[in-house]
Amino acid sequence: MMYCYKRTFTLVELLVVIMILATVGALTTGSVDSLQSKHRVNETVKSGRAIIETLEKSDGLSFVSDFGRLPIKKSDGTWSWNEDELKLIYLQDYKKSDNSDFKANTYDLFDLKGAAQKLTGIDNQVVNCDELKGQKLGGGWRGPYCSFRPGEIVEGSDVNDSWGNSWELSSKVTDLSDMNENLSIVSLGRDGLKEEEAGAKKGWQDRDLIFSLRKNFIYNAELNVSVEVGDSLALTDVGFIYFSPFSTYSASEIKVELVAVFDEYSMSSSNWKNTVTSQPNFSISVNGNSTSFTLQGLYVGRRSLLVYGKKSEGGYAFGALQNLNIRPGTNYVSVKLRD
Repeated sequence: MMYCYKRTFTLVELLVVIMILATVGALTTGSVDSLQSKHRVNETVKSGRAIIETLEKSDGLSFVSDFGRLPIKKSDGTWSWNEDELKLIYLQDYKKSDNSDFKANTYDLFDLKGAAQKLTGIDNQVVNCDELKGQKLGGGWRGPYCSFRPGEIVEGSDVNDSWGNSWELSSKVTDLSDMNENLSIVSLGRDGLKEEEAGAKKGWQDRDLIFSLRKNFIYNAELNVSVEVGDSLALTDVGFIYFSPFSTYSASEIKVELVAVFDEYSMSSSNWKNTVTSQPNFSISVNGNSTSFTLQGLYVGRRSLLVYGKKSEGGYAFGALQNLNIRPGTNYVSVKLRD
């Protein structure tokens, strides 16, 4: 009779196999984690760039053009992002984290004459001129404005980076002229900590990613206005009305209305009479004279301008209403005043 013996693994051999499998598993897990981290970083970069590009856009479907300003707020003299408004680049209305409703009014056309009637100190002859009758300018929500959505932006959720952390919003801006360096969105990386708080970072996944706005793409545009006055016109003043949509914020909504500002240049005193300002946070400056002046500190987007002159014998001369698309940098327009 023949016997067959089946060879079994020794304890040492089993331990060696277990060690090999554990090593392979660790290497595989590390590789998967690394790939997932790279994917999260790439998605965060795409999201951050998309938000900045959306806010820097000046024509076509433009948030700043439709709302008249950036989604920012001012508290105790400091500017920072308004998290409620920032989400409007994706959604028109939603429930906030406290389950309260927040919304923006739908895009609509606003009457220029109605906005001019709210001005204080302007002559009714200017407000009721033919150039403003029936003229309108649009404002309000008509998004979504951002083409890249970081995952699903749903009711009650925040606009997060791909790590699930809320974007860190810079809050050191005391003057909009500093926006180029200070107004940024920041992803704090995997650990959700600022680099100065975390000390020595554990790895590249924890690095802060900073996306900065270029102020000259949004704010601080200029409009150079050249005024042609006919030889037969004798003027005592030259003035203008500048129209823009502008949004106001409350805890439950952002409301877009049409605002107007005006100023007049006095030939006798050779200066501009008024401070060109309207609502808080919406103001522009003007310099120059009666034949050429520049409006400064403008947001980009679709705007309207009326230039007029007060005649020495009484009454007014008007230029054609200018419907403008204010772009970054210096914009130019020529207006001829006619009797």
